[in-house]
Amino acid sequence: MQSRWKQSIALGMFRVAKGCLRILPSHVLRFRPFAVFEVAIGEHANAAAARVHQVVDESVELRWIADRGEFEESGSLVDPRNIRNWDDNSRRAAVVRQNGQVVGVAWVATGSYTEAELGLAYHLEPDEVWLFASVVDPRYRRRGLYTALLSFVIAELQAARCKRLLLGVSTGNQASLRSHLGVGAKRLGSIFVGKSLGIVCCTTHGKVGRLSPSAIAWRRPIVVSIGR
Repeated sequence: MQSRWKQSIALGMFRVAKGCLRILPSHVLRFRPFAVFEVAIGEHANAAAARVHQVVDESVELRWIADRGEFEESGSLVDPRNIRNWDDNSRRAAVVRQNGQVVGVAWVATGSYTEAELGLAYHLEPDEVWLFASVVDPRYRRRGLYTALLSFVIAELQAARCKRLLLGVSTGNQASLRSHLGVGAKRLGSIFVGKSLGIVCCTTHGKVGRLSPSAIAWRRPIVVSIGR
């Protein structure tokens, strides 16, 4: 009972926060409380490959975006800022198509990744990848397509000798939590970050550490790293 009560509170906070952020301009206020998760790729690559084979048929295609022009097929599904940052190297995008239509996209980064809107930067080791954005067309949810997309990414990262897929799940986003737990994600810690009028404030817990000297910064990102 207590667990359900906590989930209800978290879900309510998640919805209120999303509503506030839609109304307020990004420079006025942005904040995000979220948990950080790890998928140990070596432990889950075989299961991921099996899940891909279970879902893929003649109507489903999973692959990496190879050309910026392909994003035109996704319409309003993809954030234009992510398209501008795509380089098919340190910023890649995997897509799932259903009957030729792009219905889901997952974005990964290597080296480092900065969320400028939040004022937060992730330091990544050479064998780490950060899943910084993902989306599935609402009309195609609850069909296992996002799980297949994540599984495809995990299997591909295994082939590229990556060790860890790291990601964040916003507090209260139970659908995202279930999806990522389903591919073997384990919680490592949490972050609360807020930014207003150029001032950034960040607290970390668990295996998430802050590399920046202070929890408060002015017009520069706070850098964090994720321990093993």
